[in-house]
Amino acid sequence: METVWPGIAEVQTTAARTGQWAGMDAPRFGPDKTRTFEGRAKVNDEWQDIQVTVTFPAWCEVTVYRVVQGTRCPFTETVWWEETYSRAGGARSEVPTDMWVKRPHGQLLKCAKAASLRAAFPEEADYTAEEMEGKVIEADGMPVSGETAAEVIEPAQAVDRNAALAAKSGDMNSAIEDEIKEQIERLIARAAKVGAWGQAEEYCRSRFKGPQLAYALEELRIAKDEAQSKKTERKAA
Repeated sequence: METVWPGIAEVQTTAARTGQWAGMDAPRFGPDKTRTFEGRAKVNDEWQDIQVTVTFPAWCEVTVYRVVQGTRCPFTETVWWEETYSRAGGARSEVPTDMWVKRPHGQLLKCAKAASLRAAFPEEADYTAEEMEGKVIEADGMPVSGETAAEVIEPAQAVDRNAALAAKSGDMNSAIEDEIKEQIERLIARAAKVGAWGQAEEYCRSRFKGPQLAYALEELRIAKDEAQSKKTERKAA
């Protein structure tokens, strides 16, 4: 299943808004390892054989604190680089993406933070964009290697307001399958939860076309306007 995921900063902000966020320890990294990765990846829109050598920390561990019934409780999770890194060729290749080659410590740290935040705030935190890059979700809800975004995202399409309005009414609306409508509803619900409106729009433009895209963008616009209106009302209260 394809979906949109919040960034690590959004997840951390959501945790902080609970009022129970109680800080985070400095990360702990395992010993450095050096490994040469080989495989096929897209370079300038063409598949090429790639070989890259990366030095990376074997693992990263982060402790997040949450106040539970007045007690500051630690939640620690460890993630391993070779199990976590994003693959440039998806399931077809073991070659890391450019970001994981350039920032082997930084990217793993983001994933370790996300894992610890999920442990401390299971109802508020979810998998993050940093973790899910180049991955898909299986039926059991666990992330596994998959195609990269570059392989599935098509150029953004311009959609005028008239097409969007038409998608909301009459024959065009009825032509959109209920399954698609439900998928869009789930997408909007996730975007509203963490305020990831930009990511949601990007996903819609990569996933849908024609009437489906117009319908999705109009529903997204309405939901975003409602969320912003409620936010303004809360600030004024």
